[in-house]
Parts: sequence; C-alpha cells; structure tokens
Amino acid sequence: MSGHGPHRQGGPAPALPRLLVVEDEAPLARLLAGYFEREGFAVTTCGDDLMLPGLDGIEACRQIRGFSDAYIVMLTARAEEADKIVGLSTGADDYVTKPFSPGELMARVRAMRRRPRATRPEPTPVRRFGDLAIDPAAREVRRGPDQVELTRLEFDLLERALRAAPHGLEPTPAPRTSVGSGLGRR
Repeated sequence: MSGHGPHRQGGPAPALPRLLVVEDEAPLARLLAGYFEREGFAVTTCGDDLMLPGLDGIEACRQIRGFSDAYIVMLTARAEEADKIVGLSTGADDYVTKPFSPGELMARVRAMRRRPRATRPEPTPVRRFGDLAIDPAAREVRRGPDQVELTRLEFDLLERALRAAPHGLEPTPAPRTSVGSGLGRR
C-alpha cells in the first residue's frame, strides 16, 4: 500500500474530517488520537486550550462557536451538573466526564456525526466605525483595543440598528438653526 488510500473512480477520495484533541496529558492525547484516527479522522493534538494561555475550555468553546460550526465534545474531569450545563449551553455538542469509557466516547462521536449540521449563513463581517469594531458573530464590541461590555439586550439593539443601516451608522448633524430664525417671516 502506498499510504494514499484506495483509488476511487470519479476522482480523488474525499478529505478526512479533521479533529482537534486538546489534552494536557500526553498519554491520553495519544490514546484519543488513535481512537479517532481509527474512526476516520485526521487528528491534530495540542497540550492546552488551543495554545492560548489562560483560556479555559468553556471560553475556547465560546470563541470557536463565534466562527465555526465544528463538532465540539468536551472531555473533562469537571462532573458537576452546573459544569455540564454551562459546557453544553456554551456550544459543546456533547460533554463527557473522566473517567470515561473509550467505547462510549466513540459511540457518542458516531451518533453526533449522524446528526447533520445546519447550514450556516455567510458569517457577518466585523463592522468598523472609526475606532469602534462590532463583531456580530462573536457578539463583541471593541473601542480601539478595549472590549466594550454590553448586556445581551444592548448588543441586540445595536445589531438591529446595524441591520437597519446597511451603510453604517453615521452621526446625524444637529440642524443648523439660529434662535428666532424664520419667526415672523412669511
């Protein structure tokens, strides 16, 4: 075998689905990579949360959901109900606690892959107005390098205003009038 896979009529074989394993225990990362490769994935591993220091799995999931509909399975030692709810609410497709059964994990991944992904509309680009940057996909607003904290309602209102003003939000100049102008004239 040449390592290129069997030749298929009608063109090259489809690319393997990619999978990222983020695990700080190297032996477990290798074990997981082996299981996923046998399931037909092209696997990449890294030793921390996407190589971004200080970023926990919840925040990594939230940020990934800002730009991707990739399948996300959280495999964690955090087994409290509240942790599971937060993980799933943040965008994880499944949440598996350690210790885990490799057979159950693979069955969950196969079941997850049977569920079709919703087709996503084109991502909304970041809109800039002077030093203000509004990222609808990540639900973030920045003024220069600083993040502007908005409530969900405030962000939703800002997003609606952006949709209603497709060419941007331009400040409207105050009308130029002088006191008494136009009074008494006909």
